[in-house]
Amino acid sequence: MSVSTLDQVVTHLQFLGYDVSQQDDVRIARHTKKANVILRPFKGGILVTALHGCKDNMKSDKAGLFQLSNLLNTNAAVARFYIDKDSDLVVEAWYPDTYEREKFGVFWESWESDSLTLLLANADQTLKYLK
Repeated sequence: MSVSTLDQVVTHLQFLGYDVSQQDDVRIARHTKKANVILRPFKGGILVTALHGCKDNMKSDKAGLFQLSNLLNTNAAVARFYIDKDSDLVVEAWYPDTYEREKFGVFWESWESDSLTLLLANADQTLKYLK
């Protein structure tokens, strides 16, 4: 994993208004109006992860949670959605170990569309389950 690719991605996200901190080889990108993300080296690229907590009273509705993740996956371009062991919704996408501003910009627009727009487009389901 090239450190420079991750550094260039971090610089790009800072330009977009993210505050980025580092813990070992992991970067945590926080934004006041968008989902916070974790970036880490993974299999020759960068894994981008966002975690959406599920309401405690809905964690027992496994079928509903899986239905929500399936619905979101059906319409996603770059992200994958799954339910973790704590019954929270995880959104992930992988970006290759190469940085070109325009290509990363297209990737990031798709990430935001998948991770934010899809959640909003399915608000009746997401509001039922997510915090």
